[in-house]
Amino acid sequence: MSPFHFNTDPGPDNVRRDLASRLASSTSADDLVVLIASPNIQYAAASIAALGAVGERFHAAVLQPLLRDSRPVIHRAAEDAIWAIWMRSGTAEGNSDLARAIDEIRDGALADAFARLTALVQREPEFAEAHHQRGVVAFLLDQVETASSCFSAALNVERAHFGAMAGLGHAAAAMEDWDGARRAYESVLRIHPRLEGIAEALAMINAGGERAELARSAGGQ
Repeated sequence: MSPFHFNTDPGPDNVRRDLASRLASSTSADDLVVLIASPNIQYAAASIAALGAVGERFHAAVLQPLLRDSRPVIHRAAEDAIWAIWMRSGTAEGNSDLARAIDEIRDGALADAFARLTALVQREPEFAEAHHQRGVVAFLLDQVETASSCFSAALNVERAHFGAMAGLGHAAAAMEDWDGARRAYESVLRIHPRLEGIAEALAMINAGGERAELARSAGGQ
């Protein structure tokens, strides 16, 4: 394999990534907030991505309305940018610990990840994403009530955390609390109408007959 990487993809995604990188290194967050409304969709999407790279925690709320944008390139860029901001909303040490925990989750070292995240939320209780990821791990460990508490803790810090809302819905479904699951999923869709799998999960609850399947799938998250 060549030790050199050549940019051979002239497509819009690659162009947008290059533009986002340039914007992130040369444009203030305040200016990016203005640029996300550009009528040029590629420029707007690149500005959203750049804001995700350099923005502060409060910029997630600025990006949130774009989750309801009908243009896929915009609402997908907004979701990615919001996640990027949430993932680095702790201290430098906290962000590093969160990244390590996520690697442990991917490697299947769930007990290690849970211990790391428990220590992290004790040190940094205002780090919403640490609470959320701790809930994900608890859910994977079949500790559903603990997971629900973790997701609630994330929402106490970040009221619009659609990931934690979805987690609450999954936990409620696993416990066959259908009203609770419905409320959680409806809350998600008010913020992020296209979050993967949520509209389908809500439809299964409303259909009634498919609830057992949903409970099984939620339990296997």
